[in-house]
Amino acid sequence: MEITIAEEYETLCRRIGPWTDWIQGPGGNISVKDADKNRIIVKKSGTLVSAANNGLVCDLAAIRLALAVGNEDVSHTVLEGTGKPSIEAFLHAFPPRIIVHAHPYPLMNALCNYGPIELPHTNTKTVEYYKPGVPLAQTMSLLYSDDTKVYFLRNHGVVIMGNSVTEILEQMTAIAKHMFRTPHTDIPLASALFDTMRNLTDNKMLIKPFFTSHILERIFLPYTPDIAVFLHEAPLLFEDPNDDHAAKLTAYYKKYGHLPSVIFANSVFYIVAGTNEACYNIYEILLSYLHVPLPANFLSEIQVSEIVNWDKEKLRQAANK
Repeated sequence: MEITIAEEYETLCRRIGPWTDWIQGPGGNISVKDADKNRIIVKKSGTLVSAANNGLVCDLAAIRLALAVGNEDVSHTVLEGTGKPSIEAFLHAFPPRIIVHAHPYPLMNALCNYGPIELPHTNTKTVEYYKPGVPLAQTMSLLYSDDTKVYFLRNHGVVIMGNSVTEILEQMTAIAKHMFRTPHTDIPLASALFDTMRNLTDNKMLIKPFFTSHILERIFLPYTPDIAVFLHEAPLLFEDPNDDHAAKLTAYYKKYGHLPSVIFANSVFYIVAGTNEACYNIYEILLSYLHVPLPANFLSEIQVSEIVNWDKEKLRQAANK
């Protein structure tokens, strides 16, 4: 079955959107093109990359014409969906089929200085700071070349181009490996887990990293109903670099009958949920768990079962997904 640009766009947004070291708040954008049909799907203004139904299908030629004549109002280019395309839609008018524009804070030490910005074994270009929108995109068009897939934007972010999701992820992985100096998303791990979760549940779950120094325990003791319901029985731990990520996640799913809410790997927590808000809710519950003063009594198996299988609790969980 042919994958539509809308499906490919949504999957990439759900995969990359939660990675806080790359994308924060409503910033950043992702696009997928079907040049043969003159279609491009981009994020609507003010929405989260990770949010559902955040894309607008637009007239690709109309966006390119607006850029050429300096018209920043691209609302007339929308063909499907409601809302206005992001002002950074112009950065997505270049030929490559998939473009990711992100604001990775681990890169800011390089982006906010005057020195050269280089990525080993990769042809890159650096764009000096210009106002987002037409000025930035027009300046970038003067530097654009088909053999350059990574553009560093001074005091702003990065634009990554490719013709496949694999190509995009490889470029992002290389940037993180060679240029990030702080704890960051393990892109191969997070991406492999995303695919496995989708295969197991047919859902595009968010896997959101949280960078913390807390030491995670191997089980979650059910001190409270919220801990029992939202953290589940245990986190999924990856401690051996040779772990088979897909096999270990699948084994967890078969054992407990659900996905883990918390994954721990390489000193990074990953929270798994359906929305960005739900990820933060679970993280707050996790923090409360880690700060429970000991010794402390916890709920019995019978008490946990009463909560977990309670119809009202199931409705509450569904509302928080």
